[in-house]
Amino acid sequence: MRRGDPMHQLRRGDCLDHGGRAPEECDGRIFTTGGIGRHCEEELQVAGALVPGMIRLAPLLGAFVLSGIPLAASAQDCPTEQSGRRGFVVERGDKQKSDVFDGEGGIVRTVMRYNGAPLLETTQYEGLFQLDRLDEGRRTKFEPQTDLKSLFPLRVGQTPKAKFTWERDEQKGILLIEIAVKGTEDLYIGRCKYSVLKIERSETRSADPPRFVYSEYYSPILKLSLAKEYRYPNGQNHLIKFDRIYTKRPSQ
Repeated sequence: MRRGDPMHQLRRGDCLDHGGRAPEECDGRIFTTGGIGRHCEEELQVAGALVPGMIRLAPLLGAFVLSGIPLAASAQDCPTEQSGRRGFVVERGDKQKSDVFDGEGGIVRTVMRYNGAPLLETTQYEGLFQLDRLDEGRRTKFEPQTDLKSLFPLRVGQTPKAKFTWERDEQKGILLIEIAVKGTEDLYIGRCKYSVLKIERSETRSADPPRFVYSEYYSPILKLSLAKEYRYPNGQNHLIKFDRIYTKRPSQ
């Protein structure tokens, strides 16, 4: 499939490491970050968590507008703050599907499937900070060292910081996340329009200061980032977002 096709299929080599350095050849794996954005990996980044090893992101080429006339689509049952609590689904292409479940105490659980097979399950706080992830049978746990509840609700102009200890297999470490809430924008997913916060995320797992990773467009009412924007070394920005969103039916 060609670059820029509606299915947003990636090609081998469409990769960047998380520091925005030069593209490198990847192993051809396709995955998502919290259900948004495919990338190849040696160690995976998901929903605001860096784990050891070289991380390579693969932003898709081709720009999307954040506001304006939505693309033509079949009727969608657009999740709201109320209906979203019963669970909803977001999709990209015809093979990637993520179920999103709103739990107690700000907990959000996601289950991402590709071509029907479950690949990634995450537990996140307010859909922004990962607490647990199960990546094809490999579990990583993140223990907050910051009172995450005190960081919400988010407001424009804030730069909240959160510290975690993480553990995966025999590895352990520290993760520091800093998010800068830059402003609000309107974002369409199909015909569904949402007011989102533009957040710039920076992270570090060493003594170095946090380094920019990506911008995300976060819906406070859905507790989910609906799009992510990556920077290429040449200064271009590329946005990836979901194609469809709808409320789960009782039978689903």
